[in-house]
Amino acid sequence: MDTTVVFAADLPAATISDRVRRGQLVRLATGTYTSDVTSDPAAVVGREWHAIVGGMFPGAVITDRSAITGDRWKDCSTSPMTVVAVKRSCRA
Repeated sequence: MDTTVVFAADLPAATISDRVRRGQLVRLATGTYTSDVTSDPAAVVGREWHAIVGGMFPGAVITDRSAITGDRWKDCSTSPMTVVAVKRSCRA
């Protein structure tokens, strides 16, 4: 199944609202939506967690010895995950 994760920053708010109203998008979290309207939202998050974390925390590092394979998080509801996001500031 081709699941698309959509973030509020990707589309105008009116477009997202319209697609949610028409049943074309399902809200997963604040500002995070999916076009997979038939699956349980928890299952979508479990499958698409890489894209979701990447969109919510650009440049973040997922830490754990199994982070490369993601095997540990096949069931995200019971397995811990640590996301480290560093906010950088530039001073002139």
